[in-house]
Amino acid sequence: MQNYALDIVKKMLYIVVNDNLDNSLKEATMKKHLCFLVSGILLVSSAWAQNVTWTQVNDALRPFSCGGGGALGNYFYCFGDELENLAQAFNLTAEQWEASTPAPLGWRNWTGVATDDAVYLICRNYGTYGNLYGNEVQKFTPTAGGPTGVWTQVANYPIETCGVAAAWDGGNYIYSAGGNPSPGVTNAYRYDIAADTW
Repeated sequence: MQNYALDIVKKMLYIVVNDNLDNSLKEATMKKHLCFLVSGILLVSSAWAQNVTWTQVNDALRPFSCGGGGALGNYFYCFGDELENLAQAFNLTAEQWEASTPAPLGWRNWTGVATDDAVYLICRNYGTYGNLYGNEVQKFTPTAGGPTGVWTQVANYPIETCGVAAAWDGGNYIYSAGGNPSPGVTNAYRYDIAADTW
């Protein structure tokens, strides 16, 4: 693929500097070569994606569903469950599960986002029939590298919901959008970590 791409780029450069070709011919030839280059990249990308495999690791300490969490430091943290407030952490080095510190406000359908120093649980779903939504945002900071840690409540999410899509930008912001109840919401927000505001 590397030689193929290099050959096409060379041909494209030759076309650009060749004064003997008129502009319409240059444009048509460049488009053709660009299509070949993109097709080759997509073909290699597709082949790579087909070689991706999942490897099973040790099972969690307890079965759970509807949880949230994130990878931070040497642990992959999982918080919550459909029926109880669980906290489990997978040690990435030892490849074994350990007990962690449950979130103060339980217990399911929250979204977990890991930053470089904490795991945030955004909103939640609770109640006997799962019909209540919360706008609380809880921050987990590991103690001495984990797996246990300290929970603090940070600025509430602007609406009561659960099941949002969220991600950390690698800097000072967490972005979030969507949520429940069905059929979903269009709201999108940005959380300023340093200022603790949405």
